[in-house]
Amino acid sequence: MQEENRQTEILKVLSSDTKLGILFSIQFYDALNLKQISKIVGMKEPSAFEHIKGRGDEKGLLEIGLIEEDKSQKGRGKYYRLTELADDLFKSINASIKDRQMINTKNNDIAELINFNDINNIKTITKFFSSIAIIVKNIAIYTANFVEQQISKEEKEIQDKLSDQIYINFSYLDIKTNEQKKKLNDIFNQFGKAIHEISKESNKLVETEINEKYLIYAFSTSLNLIDPRNRQ
Repeated sequence: MQEENRQTEILKVLSSDTKLGILFSIQFYDALNLKQISKIVGMKEPSAFEHIKGRGDEKGLLEIGLIEEDKSQKGRGKYYRLTELADDLFKSINASIKDRQMINTKNNDIAELINFNDINNIKTITKFFSSIAIIVKNIAIYTANFVEQQISKEEKEIQDKLSDQIYINFSYLDIKTNEQKKKLNDIFNQFGKAIHEISKESNKLVETEINEKYLIYAFSTSLNLIDPRNRQ
């Protein structure tokens, strides 16, 4: 695939909640087969496979070069893992969101493509975050179903383990002063920095006590900004 066409296809991927969901799922667990992927993204296997292999004029993740078969995995069916191109894509996304900066990767065109500070990319950005929200919703449903199955077994040990690995917080705030608004922004900035520091520290560790991966999604918006009464 020509590089120019590849960039066009990657932009399509960033606005597809299903293709992004597949990429994130594989990133979370290193390698997954079709059955495992379809469970997480919440769709039937044939539909998920179309996003992997492609259908008609629509390119799949394999042809775009974002995933590849992982022949080192033993188990049922083919397993898929991220390619170096996909790793660079995620690095560029993280750098642009967390650090508000570009990074040097082996695929510098990707870094430029995902520059969230470029106003020309605003359409891609909004579609990307919309897709992320759908992915998080699917994983939340998948998690809820899993928890329900485990609790129904009435195994106290499992229940204690679940309570130590799942954290939920949903808050509504009525902000009255600029000082309160500043405090809220500071909290989110400190939270993001703290998560980033833990991630950097973890990447340096050679010996580990546990091996757990966490999905952390934080979202805040002013409801005044999206007030439907102002959008008549």
